[in-house]
Amino acid sequence: MSHFPLHQPTDRPSFAALLSDNSFAPRLARTLTTLTAQAWGMQPLCDDLELVASELVTNAALRAPTIALLLILHPSGEIEIKVWDDAPGEPREQQIDDSSATSGRGLHIVRELSTAWGCTTTPARGKTVWARLGPLPRDVTDDS
Repeated sequence: MSHFPLHQPTDRPSFAALLSDNSFAPRLARTLTTLTAQAWGMQPLCDDLELVASELVTNAALRAPTIALLLILHPSGEIEIKVWDDAPGEPREQQIDDSSATSGRGLHIVRELSTAWGCTTTPARGKTVWARLGPLPRDVTDDS
């Protein structure tokens, strides 16, 4: 049985969902991330957020045959996406030598679209891979 890391409540908006291990998990992660970002007024980041969430959940689904935990946080002008799974080891960006390769680009995409990303191992087992996007461009946030 998996032990999910506890999310400590904070004063910042957050959203969490358990995603089952199936082919719909990345699609569901995209939808939930977009709806959450729209509710927080972060529409200009939705395309990038969808792609990052999808890549993180896809990686979890490929490496951990369990349920993943998707956590979306909104700390002061940014959105942080966290995906926990119980697979051992940290993810690594793959070296892509073949431009026609159909996989292996996920963490490259995450790195390019996020302002920061990383991995935190969980003491009991598993890991949380996270990415931070934002803040919104100044011309989007200014009312003048």
